[in-house]
Amino acid sequence: MPRPDDATIRKWRELAEEGYLYAEIQRMYPEYSVDQVRHYCLGHTGRSAGGPIQRVDRWYGSNVWLRGSNSPHAQITEKQALRVLNDWDEKRDRWKKSGAEWARILGVSPSTIYMLRRGETWKHLNHPNQGRKPKKKGKAASAKKKAAPAKKKSAAKKKSAAKKAAAKKKSAAKKKAAPARKKSAARKGARAKKK
Repeated sequence: MPRPDDATIRKWRELAEEGYLYAEIQRMYPEYSVDQVRHYCLGHTGRSAGGPIQRVDRWYGSNVWLRGSNSPHAQITEKQALRVLNDWDEKRDRWKKSGAEWARILGVSPSTIYMLRRGETWKHLNHPNQGRKPKKKGKAASAKKKAAPAKKKSAAKKKSAAKKAAAKKKSAAKKKAAPARKKSAARKGARAKKK
């Protein structure tokens, strides 16, 4: 591939300083590779060409340039994300469509929709419906359901504790009943030499 002239290198570095991705810069200059753009912007090659040289870790942390649909990992657009988030039904206090249904409509996995709704992705939207969950209905009914298994669990725990105690008693009895092991002749001889 041809070597870019100094003016082109300076232009690449200025674009990178403005926040353009190396891939975006390469699309503006298709005769060069992304690796060339990156090497010249980072100053690995052509350091004397001038222009602002990028730091190697410029994208570490929260990168405002790679948020939302600018991210190379984005599977939906911002408009689609807002459609999903605006699907909350205030009267029924739940989502109108399930995450799986939205996933089929948009052609993505259900986990993509669930992460959007929980606010793990597209955080920069600061949408009021991110992180919303339907409220549990019928506190008395749910309390009864929780109380019944709790009694069963406590009875099961008592049984398992009794079994463990019985097993410990058996193992202790076996240890007492087992004859003491005889020391090997080699160990006896080694101790006699030390004395």
